[in-house]
Amino acid sequence: SRTSLIPEPCQSHSRNGPVLLQSLAHSPFPAEEVVSQWYRDIDKYNFADGSGKAGNFTQLVWLGTREVGVGRAQSGSRVVVVAHYRPPGNVRGRYVANVRPVESAGSDVTKQLAAAGCRVTSSKIEREEVRGEDGRLFVVERERIRYEDEQGNEKEKIVERRQEKPELKPPPEKQQQQQKQQQATQGKVLDATESQMSQFGHEVLERHNHHRMQHGVPGLALNAELSAKAQAFATELCGKSKLYNSSATHGTERLGENIASRWSNGETDYNAIDVVDHWYNEVEKFRYNEEPSDINGIGNFTQLVWKNSKELGVGKAIHQAADGSHKVVVVCYYYPSGNVMSSFRQNVLRPGK
Repeated sequence: SRTSLIPEPCQSHSRNGPVLLQSLAHSPFPAEEVVSQWYRDIDKYNFADGSGKAGNFTQLVWLGTREVGVGRAQSGSRVVVVAHYRPPGNVRGRYVANVRPVESAGSDVTKQLAAAGCRVTSSKIEREEVRGEDGRLFVVERERIRYEDEQGNEKEKIVERRQEKPELKPPPEKQQQQQKQQQATQGKVLDATESQMSQFGHEVLERHNHHRMQHGVPGLALNAELSAKAQAFATELCGKSKLYNSSATHGTERLGENIASRWSNGETDYNAIDVVDHWYNEVEKFRYNEEPSDINGIGNFTQLVWKNSKELGVGKAIHQAADGSHKVVVVCYYYPSGNVMSSFRQNVLRPGK
């Protein structure tokens, strides 16, 4: 059965005892997954002003809370988990002081690994900005930690955190520039027939597999679900003044992603060969004999030929602005994702091998 959470913690008042706050979940899942469900309310919380329907998350991390009591009961296939907190959180007017932004993603993880007898060999933090479905901007911090366990086996751990980024009001000159950009993006998305999109998707797939064959890796297969997601994001991007990455997933796994765009004062298009070759041309900057410390300028190529990626989703959208200009955006999603730290040598092979 699916997990269901109440939107806000319930409050229980007692004259002779402390005020208790509880969060409820009906779930067959283990403790880690129950708490993770409560924590996911972080996406609804605004750290800048302490607003948002995120009571489960805010109580969970409330600075002033010191004690927790946990109960679990089961009736048939239904499981109820209750957590009581003291002193209670979610006190009106005290959210900003008690709900702190996320700290550095891996600061505690490296300590935990060391305490477990592991030797951390490298740690790198990557940050990117993504926009949620509700339009809010988040900073995603991802730390990739390479380490050796007690037996000397090399392993990797990825820790990901996200924090909302307040969007401050820009100065007047910047506002004028944004207004001009907004005027340029006002218009409409041009409709494409299902057969046109299907043909474009297969052409993109064919060009991908042409290059993958050059590098001796198996071809990709088109995935309709991934293509639907790619199409939705391409449509979203083509009406924006600038490109940004998504946080799309397939199941629970983050998808690999390549994006290309073309703009013209008049009508324009972007054919499959030009798009894929644009990404592939980054091959000139890639060094096969080493693991890259940064994928800027090579990440599109490496994802395109990544050996472990199996499925592809393709989306394309054309936007006609009010001033007659056209913008084309192409999005490709990959599953499993490529560009995994310490795995480039095994997955990005030289041509002819």
